Amino acid sequence: MEKQIDLVNNVCQLCDGTEFGSVEKEAEYELLKCKRCGLISGYAYSIQSNYNAEYAEGGDYHIKFEIARRIGRGERVHLPYGPRKFFSKVVSGDRNKILDIGCGGGAFLLQALQRGFDVHGIDVSENAVAFIRRELGLKANAGTIDTVLKQKQEFLDFFNFVTAFEVIEHVQNIMDFLLSVKHTLKLGGELFLSTPNFNSIYYQNSKGRLNRPPIHITFWNPSTIEKALIKAGFSDIKVFEKPFAVGEFSNVKPKVKKMLKCFGSLIFDGIFDRTVGITMVATGIKNS
Repeated sequence: MEKQIDLVNNVCQLCDGTEFGSVEKEAEYELLKCKRCGLISGYAYSIQSNYNAEYAEGGDYHIKFEIARRIGRGERVHLPYGPRKFFSKVVSGDRNKILDIGCGGGAFLLQALQRGFDVHGIDVSENAVAFIRRELGLKANAGTIDTVLKQKQEFLDFFNFVTAFEVIEHVQNIMDFLLSVKHTLKLGGELFLSTPNFNSIYYQNSKGRLNRPPIHITFWNPSTIEKALIKAGFSDIKVFEKPFAVGEFSNVKPKVKKMLKCFGSLIFDGIFDRTVGITMVATGIKNS
């Protein structure tokens, strides 16, 4: 069976390394770890479905739309870790401009608007963008950051903040993506991105269709995401790891569950406070 390789020219996108070790292998895909920098990339043995059809136009977008409607009605909703971290760091909008890449159903855009930000979204789903424009009355464009920049030259050096929550793991060329993000920021502007943390027990055991190749292409930890932002020219980089949540306990391996039950509170008090959750947030400033 012929491999369809998601690495660029069989070279690690982060460090140009050419030696890889297998960390996970299934019938449909294999995850390979660069021996030089640690970035994990996915090899899909066969791609039988269209990404946009399977993920962007299907997936859980109907849920995202309903969450946005609830926010519009003034209902309180639980914020995911990425948006929650953003609003904890940037309390007031003060008409600062935000570009949200991968804006989904527009929930974050609407919450940012309510906090005084000037918001604009990008999403690969034309259905999502149509919903955001029609039902939320917000500005959004369909496409990727690269395709939108070709149409909207005014976005260059334009935004105070760019957010990309759970996006980079889907991107084919990570450095082109990060450089395009940087081009949209004003000098002194800040990137906030979130991505699954491969150091998480939960994520290592979440092998569903939407968490592995060909949907997720790269797999990150705090060290590799920091290296990527440094390579793209960001400064003042910070990485925040989501704490382990009780809800994530259901996805750990059975033998780990058995150990936890045996040792009880000793494990919860000793290991869980040092075990990371599924998501992490990385931030970086454009200073040049």
